[in-house]
Order: sequence, then C-alpha cells, then structure tokens
Amino acid sequence: MTSPTPPSLDIQSSLHQIQTSVGIIRGYFDLFCMDPSRENKETMGEEIYYLSRMLEKLSQFYDPAKREASQDVKEIEVLKFLQGLFQTFQKQNKNHSFSLAAEGVPKDFCIATDAFFLEECLRALLENAFKHTPPQKEITLGANTEKGKMTIFVANFGVGIPQKLQQSIFEPFFQVKKDYRSPGLGLSIAKKFADILRHPLDIESDGKNYVRFSLTIPSSFFIKP
Repeated sequence: MTSPTPPSLDIQSSLHQIQTSVGIIRGYFDLFCMDPSRENKETMGEEIYYLSRMLEKLSQFYDPAKREASQDVKEIEVLKFLQGLFQTFQKQNKNHSFSLAAEGVPKDFCIATDAFFLEECLRALLENAFKHTPPQKEITLGANTEKGKMTIFVANFGVGIPQKLQQSIFEPFFQVKKDYRSPGLGLSIAKKFADILRHPLDIESDGKNYVRFSLTIPSSFFIKP
C-alpha cells in the first residue's frame, strides 16, 4: 500500500517562513557586527543552514518528480531533539520565561519522522507563542507519552482563543485579535507541516489566556528498543 502524497505548501506560507528566517539572520548579523562573539556567529550559521535546507525542501515540493522523496524519515531521539530546539529559542528570546517539560518520556525514546518538518511545525507554534505572550509569562515546550501515543506540545499564557473560534484558528490569515503587522499565517503553516507528517495537531484553550497546541505522534511512528 502506497502512502498518500503529502499536501503541497502554498506560496504565501513558504514566503512567510523564509522571511522569518531571513529576519533572524539579519538580526544576528547586526549583533555580530557590533559584537563578533562565537555565540552570535554560531547562531547566525545555524539559521543560514536552516534557510538553505528550507529552500531545498520547498524546491522538492514544487517539483512533482521529487515530491515523493521530499520527506527524509529518520530516527529521532525526542528529548535530544526538543532540547536543541529549546536552546535555540532560549537564545533568541531572552526576554521571555521559557521552560522544557518531559513527562514519562524515556531518555533514549525515539520516533521515525522527518526532523526538518517536525522542527518547522514546532518553530511556527513557538513563534506564535512568543508573539502573543507577555515577557513575564511562561512558555512551555514539552512532551509526554500515554496510551500508546506521544504528545509534543507548546503551551503559553497570552491571548486565549474562544471555543467558537478554535475551529478557524488554523485557517490562513485568521487572527483572534487583528494585527496588521502580522500576516496571520503562523498557525496555518504549523498545521500544513503536521498534515505532511500525519501527526494530528489540536488546540486547547480556556478562552481567556491559556493556550496549548498539541502534536500527537501515534505509536506506529515509535521505534521499539
């Protein structure tokens, strides 16, 4: 049985992600010019590599002959993967309180998925959380395992999402509070990458200020020890 062809990415979402990465590189380049520290140099290098990888992936998606091979499924050690992502965002967003939580996830627990697409999905969720969370409030990147599945989540206290709007939150350009400085594409991008990976993405919110986005990884993606 052949696996379904993953949905293609729309051009607007792709450009938004490229613009975000270029903006990060530009910011670190400015810092590097003022303070050519090793940390700034390494972070700028990481973002340049990330942007190059993104462009490579997007070129595969828009080439029908290469689309089937666009996913690069490999073994990923979950905690190590999340710690790397945590450290990257902690360096880039020093004004926020940021925590990493893992409940019942063994140290060497591994899954088989595309690390680039998984990171892209979580980046979009984290960027959304930072955008809507006051500096004094905490943002949590976490994971847990239960009942034959793993959940990787991003939770924050910022702009709550009323129940009646939660079905629309993943639509392109949708915003709970209109902000003309933002295109409103972040969550739709996260959903597209989740769909590519076949990892369901869900939202939980109290409608006031708490929001949690959960990416579910079924046991069929687990690598047994």
